[in-house]
Amino acid sequence: MGALYWAGDGPLHRLPAGAKLLALLACSVAAATSPGWVAILLLVAAAAGHLASGFGIASLARDAWSIRWLVAFTVLAQAPFQGPARVVAVTGRIVSVVLLCDLLAYTTRATDLLRTLTSALGFLRPLGVDSARLGLLIMLAASAIPLARSTYAQARDAVAARGLSGTRALVAAAVPYLVMSVKRADELSEALDARGV
Repeated sequence: MGALYWAGDGPLHRLPAGAKLLALLACSVAAATSPGWVAILLLVAAAAGHLASGFGIASLARDAWSIRWLVAFTVLAQAPFQGPARVVAVTGRIVSVVLLCDLLAYTTRATDLLRTLTSALGFLRPLGVDSARLGLLIMLAASAIPLARSTYAQARDAVAARGLSGTRALVAAAVPYLVMSVKRADELSEALDARGV
């Protein structure tokens, strides 16, 4: 997740990691339990956050474009069972939360997030739970999708540089994507072993 951090001095960069995590949790709960129009407000909040942090509309558009397959799957999975309004509402909720998660990753150092999570989970220590390990597990889970997306973007760009496009590019990108994913998994495993986790 640290590789996703963009150095900056915007208001979200200066906000404590704990406050951002609580805000993300509140937004996620609101997206899941509130009417569909709340998703529109959350999308506006994500756009405002990107602009306020100096990332610009191009960054927001790139993030939205990178989850097009998730959007397509969500729409296709719901379309046979739900009306159009419901499909749009649910898809909007998912997109808004993903974009807000991206914003958290871009504006918060991984070390700050891990420190905050470890501290917040400290109440579990009397129950025999290692809050540091649990915090690290949550961090790894939270960073899995963004890292997978960035890995695929690298593989796709490498394939595009060789002149492939369309369906052939999607198929050709699969092999380097798998290779890079396995390489990152091996590196992560070695790093965790070295730290005794």
